[in-house]
Amino acid sequence: VETYSEYIRNLPDINNYILGPGDIIKLKVSEEAIELDQIFQINGEGVSNLKRLKNIFIKGLTIGELTSVLNNEYKKYVINPDVNLEIIEYRNIKVYIDGEVENPGMYILPGTINPFGEIADESIDNTNGIQQDFEKKNSSFQDFQNKNSSFPSLFDLIRKSQGITINANLEDVQVTRINPIIKGGGRVRTSLNI
Repeated sequence: VETYSEYIRNLPDINNYILGPGDIIKLKVSEEAIELDQIFQINGEGVSNLKRLKNIFIKGLTIGELTSVLNNEYKKYVINPDVNLEIIEYRNIKVYIDGEVENPGMYILPGTINPFGEIADESIDNTNGIQQDFEKKNSSFQDFQNKNSSFPSLFDLIRKSQGITINANLEDVQVTRINPIIKGGGRVRTSLNI
């Protein structure tokens, strides 16, 4: 029984996910301040308008960093804030692929992908009615996303670029990504053997 208890606590670590324009986030400030709860989207400039705090720059932070910042900021308005953030919809990601693939270049992958090959194309309207639109779509979209979607992978990108050439070296695939601010920022490079 203890083994199962440990298993169900093995949650995915989203602390390295870097927030950016297009992410839609559910904010709960505290049990006592439900009027501050909201669903918000990060706009194209990396800014979100939060109740009481107004416009704040979020782009580049992780969920953990943003939680810490919001707990500190909401202390001005709430006794003992206990901010809880949940990403409701992940943004599309822009990825560049080069080298021995059929069609190198810039590609946009959806924030979530159906593992059966179909792209999860339900989207939230980018107007001021994000909260209302989300609530209308919430049950069916969340059910779809939870059951049928995952983050895009390197294989999804290779597939999108029409596959590899006969000269591809799959034992040394170089991947570069943005490093979270808490880990020093900048970029991180790794070599993969796929």
